[in-house]
Amino acid sequence: MSATASDSEFYAPYKAKYLSYLVKRASELDYQRLEQLLPKIPIGVPSPKTDTTTQNGKTAEIEKKIKELGNYTQDLRPVKIGIIGAGISGLYTGLILEHLGLDYEILEAADRIGGRVYTHKFPGDDDERSYYDIGAMRFPDTPVMTRTFDLFKRMDIVTSKAPNEASAEARLIQYIMEGRVSAEAGKQITSDAYDRFRQKIKDGVKAVQAAEATKNEQEIKDAQSQLEWAFDYLMRHDKYSMRDYLMNVEGYDAETVHWLETTDSASGWFNEAFSENVLESLAFDFDNPSVAGETKTDWYCVLGGTSKVIDAMLAKTKGLESKIKKNHWVTKVSLLKDKTTDQGTGMKVEYNIKDLKTTLDADKVKAESAEYSAVINTTTLGALQKIDLTDLALPYGMKTAIREVLA
Repeated sequence: MSATASDSEFYAPYKAKYLSYLVKRASELDYQRLEQLLPKIPIGVPSPKTDTTTQNGKTAEIEKKIKELGNYTQDLRPVKIGIIGAGISGLYTGLILEHLGLDYEILEAADRIGGRVYTHKFPGDDDERSYYDIGAMRFPDTPVMTRTFDLFKRMDIVTSKAPNEASAEARLIQYIMEGRVSAEAGKQITSDAYDRFRQKIKDGVKAVQAAEATKNEQEIKDAQSQLEWAFDYLMRHDKYSMRDYLMNVEGYDAETVHWLETTDSASGWFNEAFSENVLESLAFDFDNPSVAGETKTDWYCVLGGTSKVIDAMLAKTKGLESKIKKNHWVTKVSLLKDKTTDQGTGMKVEYNIKDLKTTLDADKVKAESAEYSAVINTTTLGALQKIDLTDLALPYGMKTAIREVLA
């Protein structure tokens, strides 16, 4: 490894392999958790361990066991799952429950469906390309995004590398990072002027990157051959924010960490979890050197805006839209317990039915509640902070995450 080689050229093979490992490891952990739960289900179906060792075989066996359980709990009460939030996560959860044949309903505070997936159309402009995606707008085709592209495929949102081949229907088109050079595209069209500040910062960062890459080359190669160790290391430091990790583990002083944040990202970015920064780098700075002749990741966007994905999910999943209750603001979630055994029997969700577009009058807000076998929250942590979770007796670590983690 020479000091002049770029860090992306050096790290790309390791990032590709480690990301593939992380996706596989996450799936294995999911199956392990499900296997621990399955023996508690009172039906005579073989354990997934007796099936093939392939993930598809395990998935089929798990689905079979859940479906044979049916829509009843052990004490023969009907199963109904409550989902908080009708964003893309809530709808995707609904698709899974629909596939498993389980009853559910989705409580959404807003008067629209889609959450942070929102495409703004400009009034008076009928051009299908005249819109702005407020939320998710572009998607890298990498291993960590496999489920996203699988969803696109299931919703018949197909890819096309030629934008002029795309029709008015929901379709993925290639997102061009480096397009034509013009003032309208935000490019500089005059001759480059020497920017002393930017160039000096850039040169300094490159020098540090080259030195660190050379110094840590063997360490990185060791980690590549010990992927389990690398994953465990990531999990051991999951409690740290990026800022905490650099100061408490790597030993950098506060001023250095502030400088690194300034040159690497944006103010406040290092307040995110250390593991989130690592995974974000794997997801969005990913190159796939295993494909011959391919050095850059393909990125895609949805023609007409990402809200078309929401439209497709509602249109192609029978009954999904009818399960959504809009203008239902969840205020509290609590456990239901058997008074004699003190065992949990379900969950209670309290909510206000109101439309902020038509009223701010508290007298016109209707307070109601519903009981579910289980509740799945899909809101942002910021929204979850507004919900009373006192009666859930959540562990300290989870409560701390809800209070402190951004996004």
